Amino acid sequence: MPISNLIAGPRAGKDVRALSVALVLALFAPGALSQCGQLIKMKSYEVCVPSGWATSERGDGDMLAACETSKPCPPFFGAAPKGITFLFVRPAEGLYGHPTYEGAREVVEARPHAGLPAPAVPEVDLGPGPSGAKRQCFMARRQLSWAGAWEEHYGLKVGDRLFSLSTRYEDRPDRIQEYRTAIMGILSSITPK
Repeated sequence: MPISNLIAGPRAGKDVRALSVALVLALFAPGALSQCGQLIKMKSYEVCVPSGWATSERGDGDMLAACETSKPCPPFFGAAPKGITFLFVRPAEGLYGHPTYEGAREVVEARPHAGLPAPAVPEVDLGPGPSGAKRQCFMARRQLSWAGAWEEHYGLKVGDRLFSLSTRYEDRPDRIQEYRTAIMGILSSITPK
């Protein structure tokens, strides 16, 4: 099966190829990484999120919640989303009751699946990122037809640090490419302190 089908599903293969080309060009354009909408400094990492997004620290101050709105992110996510409803970034140490992980793939595979079959876990090429540290990223995507949404989980290794990112966004064909580009930009910007 082509990687574009694993990443976006059978109906979006063409869009993903176009997105891949656009993302590579954007990441390697001069000054692309220096154009950060909002630089958020957490206890153990820094991350860039788009301008105009709401952000807040959650839990112990090292988990970032971000959403595509100027209003505070909602405290629960049961309703059908509008835009990118939520995006959580956090260090993976101790997540889901695991004290340590062997790597980025295991961060995604350890995520609870609520009784559903485990989704495919392809690798995502992010390049070196702003710090130049080696990056490795895996993701799992599931379409939530009941909510008209996509839910994605990422395991990211930057140098020797592991991170987890979870997001949910509306299944709106005219905006999916925009949402996924924003998510890839956030993943590519995560830099441990």
